Amino acid sequence: MLKYLAIFLMSALSCSPAKLSSDTMLVDTGEEVEDRSWVTWDECGQDIGQNPCNFTLLNHEGEEVELYDYYGKVIVVDFSTMWCGVCINIAAEGDKLVTKYGEDNVIWLTVLIENQYGLPPTQEDLQSWVDMANVQVPV
Repeated sequence: MLKYLAIFLMSALSCSPAKLSSDTMLVDTGEEVEDRSWVTWDECGQDIGQNPCNFTLLNHEGEEVELYDYYGKVIVVDFSTMWCGVCINIAAEGDKLVTKYGEDNVIWLTVLIENQYGLPPTQEDLQSWVDMANVQVPV
């Protein structure tokens, strides 16, 4: 099962190339950004052995979530849709996995890419999916 999850994750992450930026620690708003000095690589990619590229999305509570927020943990990124019944069951398995190994060791991130109509999900869609799936993992 984990082998298939890893294969799915690697294939999903191979969709687009990206590079890390080594700009200043200030964003356009002038606010200070969390120190990411542990990032010791200049490039990222989707190939086995490469460092993953960071991304930032809003979760079901409207808060920003970055991949690099979970540095040091085993990270499973689950790409799901609201119209996919199997995806809801997989999310429940993710909840069990996190419970089994602990939140300090494993993080399961569900990225909801479509609502039930095939459109980009809204915040309401995200919350509805969390309620429907009855999960505790970030969506």
